[in-house]
Amino acid sequence: MDGRKFTATLVALVAGIVLSAGSAPAAGPYSGTAGYLQGDPAPGKLIPYFLANDTTSTIIGIENTIGNAGPFGAELDIPTPINNTFVHIAGGDISVHIHIFDKFSDEILNFTKCYSPYDFGYIVLQKGAVSSAQNADLDFPTGPNATRRNKSQVVVLSTTEGYVSIRATRVYATGNGTCGSESQFTVSVDIPDAYDLLPVSVWRGPLSWPLATWAILADVSSGFFATEIPTATARVDEGSGRVRGGIGAFGLIPEGNEVISRYDANPFNQSVSRIFTWFTSNSNSTLGFLDCEDEAEISTSFPVPD
Repeated sequence: MDGRKFTATLVALVAGIVLSAGSAPAAGPYSGTAGYLQGDPAPGKLIPYFLANDTTSTIIGIENTIGNAGPFGAELDIPTPINNTFVHIAGGDISVHIHIFDKFSDEILNFTKCYSPYDFGYIVLQKGAVSSAQNADLDFPTGPNATRRNKSQVVVLSTTEGYVSIRATRVYATGNGTCGSESQFTVSVDIPDAYDLLPVSVWRGPLSWPLATWAILADVSSGFFATEIPTATARVDEGSGRVRGGIGAFGLIPEGNEVISRYDANPFNQSVSRIFTWFTSNSNSTLGFLDCEDEAEISTSFPVPD
């Protein structure tokens, strides 16, 4: 694929127009913050688009950002079921649930991975079979009882397009990427899907949130060339992976808001823009305006069948 074409394929990505947040104001660490946040650590993340075909794969990076003690572990006071006491730990493994959907919101696959504090893993969505080099990388040891398979996975898909939701579900006393398998007794606590639901008494020091994500479309046909997919903070249901708005879903645009997205469609440099509009449900069409560089404005409607 021509590099210039691929670069412009995803010039702009609207990660959510109406996952309804109603009129509730944002609260918590980003209280009063307006706009579209995509780099903030959060319990839930949305990768609003993936592509897996003969020439393109999607690579998703996931990091455990929990804790305040740097890469050597989190400092946590975890509540225990014994006499309502707290146990101080230097752990911070988190379990992360990944749901993969097609563009009609039908689930394709879901699975869980484990991440030690400040550790990084990846999910690759591709059409071709898993290669020997990919298997070798997944089998790389990361500790006495862990390999990269604990935190990474290569998924072969027959579905070309869709989206992915990611949810940090539990934090563990261990800090070695095993999510409790080596602790004398497993002490863990559920992670809520919104910022303001976790008691501050659970955390030692400043509030810290567990999950950061990145995503790219990678050209696999003629050398590595990538285009970033913005990943949005959302509220993700732990069991179903369904995405919704509300307090804490700072990456989703409330219903009724107007969205501005840059585009470029220039035949002289072969540029093409694909703009994605993400709704809570399928619709017949939506309205928009194309504003050109010389102040011309064109009103248009476009179908939203998916």
